[in-house]
Parts: sequence; C-alpha cells; structure tokens
Amino acid sequence: MVVVAIIDLEHQLILNRIMLPAAIVLLIVAPFWGEAGLGRSFPGIDSEMLASFANSVASGAGGYLVFALIVLVYPQGMGGGDVKYAGVLGLLLGMPAALVAFWVASVVGGVVAIFLLATRRKGRKDLIPYGVFMSLGGLVALWAGDDIFSWYRGLVY
Repeated sequence: MVVVAIIDLEHQLILNRIMLPAAIVLLIVAPFWGEAGLGRSFPGIDSEMLASFANSVASGAGGYLVFALIVLVYPQGMGGGDVKYAGVLGLLLGMPAALVAFWVASVVGGVVAIFLLATRRKGRKDLIPYGVFMSLGGLVALWAGDDIFSWYRGLVY
C-alpha cells in the first residue's frame, strides 16, 4: 500500500504490474486467512477456508464493481488504476474491513480535496491522487477495521 501511495502521489499512476501480481497472490492466500488469525465468514458457508475465499472474492469484486460504476458515471473523477486498486484492497481486507477502508478514503480524500480547493492549491480540473487515500484507508482498516466497524454497528443498532 505504501508503494502504491508513493507512486500515485508522484506520478498519478497505479501500475498494472503491481496490481496483477498482488491480485494473484491474494487469491492464492485467500483461503488461508484463518490460519493467520484473520478468519472471514461468508453467509451459508461452514468451511472456514471456503468462507474466507468467498469473502475475499466477493469483497474484491464488490470494490472493483463499485469503483468501475463510479468511473462509468463520472469518467473524469477517477482512473482505471483506482478501480483495480479497489478490487485488490477488497481481496486483501475482506468484508467488513474493505467498507471501513473505502469510507476512510472517501472522508479523508474529501476533506483534503476541499482544503486544497479552498486554499487554491488545486483547481477543479487538477488531479488529486486517490490511491494515496485508499492506501491510508487500507492501513486504518488493517489496524482498526474491526473496532471501527463494531463501533459503527453499535451506533446504528
């Protein structure tokens, strides 16, 4: 995530040569998250390995599809690298941590964008590298995603 953030910040690119190998490795390790103490559940699946794999794949596909839809609706707002990165983060984090990551990225990215626009450091047509905020969201989700999601559920329910 740090490498992606640095490259995106410096070049406004999220490279396929990073995303594709990452996706392949994450698909291979997806059934084994439980062995690392990061077990994932999936409705209707009792097998821990299969549930972990299904959760990762559904999270990756969901992240990819949501961001692809955003690009279809507003193509100038985001690049294809961001779409692929959303899929990779979904594979890595699973649900509900991926939701936390995307929420943190949206909030922090929005606040920074408003600040940059308000201070005239960026204009409306200038690029703001969103991969940086997705990486930050991913790191927050890795460190505290379950706690944040539990806190949020406590507020809602």
